[in-house]
Amino acid sequence: MRIWTLDKGNTRTKVIVFERLARRDSGNIVEIRTPQGEVECFRWEQVDNISGEPVVYSDVTYTQHPAGWLGLRVDNPALQIEYSTKESLGTDRIAAAISVSSEYSDRTLIVDAGTFTTCDIVEKGIFYGGAIMPGLDGLVEISEKAEGLRGYARSAANSVRKGCRGIYPGDSTLNCLINGYYRQTVKAIHDMAKDVKNIVFTGGDGLYLSRHFDAPYDPILVNKGLLLFYLQTGER
Repeated sequence: MRIWTLDKGNTRTKVIVFERLARRDSGNIVEIRTPQGEVECFRWEQVDNISGEPVVYSDVTYTQHPAGWLGLRVDNPALQIEYSTKESLGTDRIAAAISVSSEYSDRTLIVDAGTFTTCDIVEKGIFYGGAIMPGLDGLVEISEKAEGLRGYARSAANSVRKGCRGIYPGDSTLNCLINGYYRQTVKAIHDMAKDVKNIVFTGGDGLYLSRHFDAPYDPILVNKGLLLFYLQTGER
């Protein structure tokens, strides 16, 4: 049996199909190797037409989905949640926490670096929340609203992605932006990671940021959490 997992974010949806055989993901196309060695390809537009196979999803925008799909709930037995405003808690953060809790019991920082970067603490199966801040693309979007920064913003973000730590004090507009982006992302994560045993990165910019910490990066962390939720809760 195959299980479809859908991680619906602010700007894109990651679709991963799990089965007992090997799974390969290539951009927006999910490839499944059949027992005969053939490859089936699915695009996101086809997901609405799924029938007869389980679909479990997380959603940051709380939109409606077809009947029969299983949405990850904040109130679920797979994870204890200590968060005062659960109604506004994106279930993608919960899915990532379920996934991390299956591997680590020590205090762990989960960094999901997307349009917004979320940094959440999980320890012994308990989700404590953490911080939300603009991601690198979010900082670029803000900077490009200022005419004097428009020509430098994207180059500054890409420099941070390549491992640049910035120059302080910055001696040019570009270096000032690099320094600012670095301090608002990498330095901020460093501060939050002072009392944790592990850091795990995911999200579109997670790979680049993880290199500043020599920490693991898992591009399908949320999807694995959705799979675990489906299997652990026994919901069908």
